[in-house]
Amino acid sequence: QVRGSAQPRIEGNEFQACGKASVAFQEDSGGIMKGNKLCGSEAHGIIISGSSKPLIEANVLTDHAKPAMFVRDTATCTIRQNTLSRNKSYGILLTGTSKATVENNDLQGHGLPAISARDQAGGLISGNILERNEGFGILVMNSAKPTIEGNCLRNNRRCTPEATGAVGADAAGDPNGAGEGGARAQDTTARRPPTRRAPADEGAGGGNKRAAIAIKDCAAGIVRRNCLEENGGYGILVCNSARPTIEGNILSGHVRPALAIRDQADCIVRGNQLHNNQGYGIVVGDSARSTIEENDFSKHAQPAIAVRERSECAVRNNRLQNNSGFGILVCGSARPRVECNRISDHTMPAIAFVDQAAGIVWGNILENNSGYGIALCGTARPLVQGNKITGHKSAAIAVRDQAEGVIQENSICGVCSSTPEAISCGYGIYVCGSAQPIVQRNTLRGHRVSAVVLREQAGGVVRENKVEDNSAPGIMILGEARSIVEDNTVNSVDAPAILVLENARCLVRGNNGVGEVLVCGATQAVVRDNILKEHHSEATAFEAMNIK
Repeated sequence: QVRGSAQPRIEGNEFQACGKASVAFQEDSGGIMKGNKLCGSEAHGIIISGSSKPLIEANVLTDHAKPAMFVRDTATCTIRQNTLSRNKSYGILLTGTSKATVENNDLQGHGLPAISARDQAGGLISGNILERNEGFGILVMNSAKPTIEGNCLRNNRRCTPEATGAVGADAAGDPNGAGEGGARAQDTTARRPPTRRAPADEGAGGGNKRAAIAIKDCAAGIVRRNCLEENGGYGILVCNSARPTIEGNILSGHVRPALAIRDQADCIVRGNQLHNNQGYGIVVGDSARSTIEENDFSKHAQPAIAVRERSECAVRNNRLQNNSGFGILVCGSARPRVECNRISDHTMPAIAFVDQAAGIVWGNILENNSGYGIALCGTARPLVQGNKITGHKSAAIAVRDQAEGVIQENSICGVCSSTPEAISCGYGIYVCGSAQPIVQRNTLRGHRVSAVVLREQAGGVVRENKVEDNSAPGIMILGEARSIVEDNTVNSVDAPAILVLENARCLVRGNNGVGEVLVCGATQAVVRDNILKEHHSEATAFEAMNIK
C-alpha cells in the first residue's frame, strides 16, 4: 500500500493469490511499478485512487477475479506496455474523473470488457492490442469521454456459438439483412416482388450485442485511427444518447455490422475505411441522428450503409465501390439526407428506399452499376433530385409497388462511350406496379432502349423532361398505365418519340420534339394537343416494339 506523497519503485516482484489488492496507490502518491507479475488474486491486481499518479509499466497480470487494474477518483496515472490476460473481470477499469494514459498494452482472454471507462473518466487509450476477448474490447459508458486512438482490436467475441452464424434477414427489424422491401428492391428484372426471404439473425435489436468498441449512455470522446479486424460482434456500437466522433478507423472482416448506431445516439462518423465485411458496413437505427460522411466502403456482402426505423441522419460525400449488397438501403420510416455520394460497380441497387422511407436523395454520382441506380419500393416517397447516373445496366431510377415521391432535375446518360460494349444500358426511368411518382425536368440521353417506361397500373405525372439521342422509343407506355405524360421534349432517332401500347389509359398532351406519338391498340389512351405528329396504328404491340 502506497500512501501520502510516497514515490517508491516497485520492480521485479511476484504477487500470487492475494486476498486483497496486490498493490494500492492512494492519496497523492506516485512512483514506478515495473516488471512485476501479479496472478491468481480474488481481488484487484492494482488499485490507483485519490490523486495518485504512478507509472505502471511492463507488468503481467493474470487470473484476477476483480478488475486487474482499477483507476478511480482523480488519479492521473500512466499505464503502458503491460500484459493482461485471462482475467475474469475487467482488464483495466477507469472510473470517477480519472484521466489515465493507457497505452501500448496487450489484453487477451477477458470475459468482461478488456478496458472500460465510466462515470466522467477521460484520458487517452492508445496503441493497445486487444484480441480474443469474449466481452467488449473497449466499453465507454455514463458520461466518460476518453480519446481512443490507434488501437488494434481483432478476433474478439469469436469463441461462443452466438458470436457466429448466418448473416442476412429482415432489415426492418434486423440490421444484417435486406428484408422484404429490400428483396423487392433487389429484383431488377421481374415485375412482381419475390417472396423468398433471407435467413434470420439476431441483429442489433437482440441476441449478441457485444462489440469490439462500445460507446453508450451519454458518453462522448473520440474514436480514431483504430484498426478493427474479424471481431465476432459488432466492430463499433454506439447507443443510448452517446455522442462520440468516430474518425479515420479501419474496419474489416466483421460478420455483424462493422458499425452500428442506435437509440438516440448523435455521432459523427468521418473518414473511416470499411471493407470486406460480411455484414453491414454501417447501420443507423431507432431515432439516431448521426452524420455519416467521407467514408470509403468496398466489398461488403450486405448493404454498405443502412438507415432504418426513424433515423434522420445525414449520409454525404461517401465513396462506395464494388459492394455485393446494396450501396445505401433506407427502410422503415427513416428520413435521411443522402447527398453527394459517389457509388459505382454495384450488382444490386446503389440506393434503395423501401417501406415508408422518405427523405432527400440529392447530388449523388452513380456510375457503372449493374443493378438499379435508385430504387423506390413499398410506399417510399423521397425527393430524388440533381443526381447524375451513367452506365447503368438496369434502370437508372426504378419506382415500384405503391411508391410515390418526386424525381426531378436528374441527369441520366445511358451510353458512356461509343464502343459497342456500351450499348447494353438499361432504361432511364422505370415506373411499374401502382407507383405514382412525379417525374419532372429530368434529362435523359443516349439510351438504346426506352428512356422512360410506364407499365402495369403506374400513375403519376411525367412532365417537362428532356429525352435526347435515343434510338428506341423515348417514352413507352404499356399495360394499364394511367400516367399523365405532358410537356416533354423528346428527340428520338429512327423510333417513335412516344409509344403507347396494350391497354394504357394515359393522357398524352403538349409534348414536342422530333418523332411521333404512336398509339397501337390503346383505345382508352387520350392523345391530344401534341406538337409531335400523332399516329394511331393497327400494328400489334410486338410489331410496334420493332418499328424503326
